[in-house]
Parts: sequence; structure tokens; C-alpha cells
Amino acid sequence: MNKVVLLLFLVTWSSTSLLAQSDHPNAPKVLQKYSLVTLVKYCDAVETFSNIRQPRFFAQKFSALGPSSGWVEFSSIDAWRQAGKPQPLALVWYMDDRVARVAITPPDGTRNENSYTDYCYRPDGSLARLRSVPEKQADCDQSFLHCSYTFRVERLYPPGLGGQRPYSATPPPVDLDGYSVDRRPLKSEKTSFKFAPLEWPEYKSVWDLPFNQLLNASSQ
Repeated sequence: MNKVVLLLFLVTWSSTSLLAQSDHPNAPKVLQKYSLVTLVKYCDAVETFSNIRQPRFFAQKFSALGPSSGWVEFSSIDAWRQAGKPQPLALVWYMDDRVARVAITPPDGTRNENSYTDYCYRPDGSLARLRSVPEKQADCDQSFLHCSYTFRVERLYPPGLGGQRPYSATPPPVDLDGYSVDRRPLKSEKTSFKFAPLEWPEYKSVWDLPFNQLLNASSQ
């Protein structure tokens, strides 16, 4: 594991271990907070790490003979483009030879190319964070009378969650002071808010990914 990420885990582990031995009534809540904060920092570190690393490229190709389809790997983004840019496209990043992050474009391939579902995985292969990207997207008509804001959905999966529901980290579409996030000096006549759907399921481990059988294969 990356040394910075490992250090983060060790510091938090020692802190939470001391709290676990405490009889303080707020200890469970503090432990939960430490767990979630550590999770977010870990996935942020994974994202920073992946932004300067080359991913592996996978895409789903549909058969012309029937409804069957399969995932294939491309040696580079140029090879994917030369193949006609098949969709959906999945990018996979590794840390210490383990899958750490996966980004998959929408299944229908018709959405904005900057929209995707982002998965962060722990070193043991379990899901740590799931979110829709981008964080916020505005869509206004030409007359600027009607605007729609779309906010991402984000879920956190602390260790030992078991069958419990994940923690929602999705921010509300308003500021803490109750005012709309729309801070433009000229407001639109009507502004609506919605949350972006998660286009793909909760692949709770790297072994659940639809192209998992290709992950252990060498790049073409």
C-alpha cells in the first residue's frame, strides 16, 4: 500500500483502539466518525494516486449475431477509439498490484462523457466508496428562465458494515444557512434540484465486477 495511505490507517487505528477501550457514552459515535473520516481520506488518496497513473481500459462489445455481449480489454485509449469507442467504458487503476479504483461510464453510452460511476476499493478488494460523477451539474435553457441542478450520490462502506445499509454522504442541495446553492446574481425564474442516479449496481467487491475474469489477465 502507498506509504501515505498506510500511515493514515495506522494513526487512525491507534486512535480508534484507544477509544474502543473507553467507557465514554459517546465512544460509539466518535468511533463511527473516525471510521468515516478515515474512509473518505483513504479514497481521496486513492483518487489522487490514480490521477497520475495509467489505468487499464475495458469496454463492453455487443455481438451482431444476438443479444450476447462481453467485455474486452484495450491496450490503450487510442486502441479503444480505433475500435469505434464501444460503450460502456471502464477504467481500472491499481495500487500495489491490487484494484483500487474503477470508473464506469453509463450503460447506454448516451450521457455526457464526463459522467460515470466511481468505485473505491480497499486493499482486500471490498467496496469502500461508491459515487456518481460529476459532483454538481447545471442545465439551463437558452433563455435562462429554467435551470436544473443535478447533485451526485455518494455512499460510504466502513469495514464491518455487514448487511447494514451504507452511510449516505450525499450533501443536500442547499447550504447550511438554508439558502439555495444557486448563488448567481441573476436568478432563473425556476430552479429545480435532483440527484444523479447511480448507473451501475453496488459491486461490493472487485470479484463482482462484470469484467472481473479479465482483471487477472495481462494487458493485450
